[in-house]
Amino acid sequence: RTTSPRISALVEARNSGELTDQDLSTQVRELMQQLPLLEPSQPNHSIVTFIYAQTEPLDSVLLFANRLTDETNLEATLLERIPATPYWYASFNMENTWRASYSFLPTPQGQQPAWLTSNHHPQLRAALDAGQADPANPQHCPNRGGNLLSVVELPQAPRTPYQADYRTPHQPNWNSYTPKDPRAHQGTLDYELIPIGTPIEHSPLFIIFDGEIWAHQGLPAASAQAVKDAELQDHYLLLIHSGGREQRWKQLGQDSSLLAEIASCLLPYLAQKEALMLSPERTVLVGQSLGALAALVGVFTYPQTFGIALSQSASLWNPIAKQAFAQASCTLTSAQRQKIQLYLECGTQEWVLLEPHQSFVQAAHTAGFHAQLMTYNGGHDYACWRNSLVSHLTQIFPAPKNES
Repeated sequence: RTTSPRISALVEARNSGELTDQDLSTQVRELMQQLPLLEPSQPNHSIVTFIYAQTEPLDSVLLFANRLTDETNLEATLLERIPATPYWYASFNMENTWRASYSFLPTPQGQQPAWLTSNHHPQLRAALDAGQADPANPQHCPNRGGNLLSVVELPQAPRTPYQADYRTPHQPNWNSYTPKDPRAHQGTLDYELIPIGTPIEHSPLFIIFDGEIWAHQGLPAASAQAVKDAELQDHYLLLIHSGGREQRWKQLGQDSSLLAEIASCLLPYLAQKEALMLSPERTVLVGQSLGALAALVGVFTYPQTFGIALSQSASLWNPIAKQAFAQASCTLTSAQRQKIQLYLECGTQEWVLLEPHQSFVQAAHTAGFHAQLMTYNGGHDYACWRNSLVSHLTQIFPAPKNES
C-alpha cells in the first residue's frame, strides 16, 4: 500500500489554505472521470488509486480486490477518508501487468460491517461477493454468483482477442441425463452439447465444468469467434451444470462419482446419440478452481477417456489431485503417461496456490507426463480466467493453417 501523489498534493494544498474544502472536493471529483486512477511509479509499475464517493454518512468502506485483499486481514484494504470531502480512497503500487476484479463494501454510519459480522467462511464469502461495482469504471465481470464486479487492467496486462464477454451470453438449453450405471449415485446430470463451427464426428470435445457460469460469461460466442477467425478447430463444447454451490463442492471437491458418470455413462450415451467418435487425445476436461481439480483428477483416473486437462487455478490444497497423480504414476506405463497432456494456469497473486502448482507441474514432468504451467499477474478470478480460456483452447487445438 502506498500514497497517491495527486491526492496527497491536493490534501496538502487544502491544509495550507491554497484550496478550500469545496475546491478539494471539486478536484477529487474531476479525478473520478475514469477509475481507478493510475499514476507512474518505478519502472513497470503504477500507483493504482481506488476512489469511492459516499451518498450517505459512512463509517468505513472496504475495497475487495481479488487477492489484493487478504480475507484474513481485511482491514489492510479499508479506504481512507479524504478530509472535508465525501470521498474515500486507497492506493497500491502494482506491476503494470496486473488485472483484478474488485468491488466496494460501504458500511452506513452506526452499523456493523457485513464482513465483520460474518463468523464463518461461507458467510464471509457471501458478504464479500455482494460488493458494489465502481460506477466510474466501465470494465465489468460477473462473479460466480452473477454479481457484476469492476475490473482493473493495468497498461501491460495481456489481453487476448477472444476474451469471454458476459454481454454476449449463451442461453443454455439444458438436457437431463440419469446415469444407468449401478456405480452412479450422483443423480441427474444437466448438460448441453454445443457444436461450435461445423464439427464432425471426431472433432475435439471440450468438457466444461461449471457450464452455467461459462454460458453466462459468454464462452460459446468467444470460442465461435476463434473458430470463425481460423484460430481454433471446429469443436464441441459440453457444458456440465454444477448443480449450485453446495452440490458443486460435493461433485468437484470430494471423491464423488461425477467423473465416473461422465466417462462411463454420459459420453457413451452422447457418442451413440450424436454419432460422435470420441478418443482421449481429443477429449479435454476444462475447469477452474474446484473444476480444475476435477479436470486433473479425471485425466489421471480415466486416461482411457480423458487425455487432456486444462486447469485454471486448481484447488491443489485438496490432496485428491496428488493422490490421483501418484496412483497414475504407478499404474500407467511410460507410453501411457506420455500421451496425457496437462495445461495448468495460476495467478502470481495466488499466494496459497502458486507454489503447489509449480511443484505439481515439476513432479508431473519428471514422471513423464506432458505438463505445462502458465502464469498471469492476477488472482483467483473470473476476470483473469475469461481472458485466457479460449486462447488456451486454441493452443491445444489450433486450426490448421492454409499453405498459400
